[in-house]
Amino acid sequence: MEIRVIEYCTTNIEQDVLTAIDELRKLYPQAKIQEWGCLGHCHYCFRHPFVYLNERVIIEAKSASELVMLVQKAAAE
Repeated sequence: MEIRVIEYCTTNIEQDVLTAIDELRKLYPQAKIQEWGCLGHCHYCFRHPFVYLNERVIIEAKSASELVMLVQKAAAE
């Protein structure tokens, strides 16, 4: 999958999502990084870091490093 858009909630920052976003910016410089106040997926947001890819795929992980790894895996598919 080509990574065109990576979206995240500002409220998910407590889950260390910014560490993952910084790494994803480097790995996918062509992707638009979109910050939102809320994406409406609170059940993910309060538990773990997550991002929304290409406006259709949610990637959730237990840590920022795992989130980056799972995004890379999705990109390879």
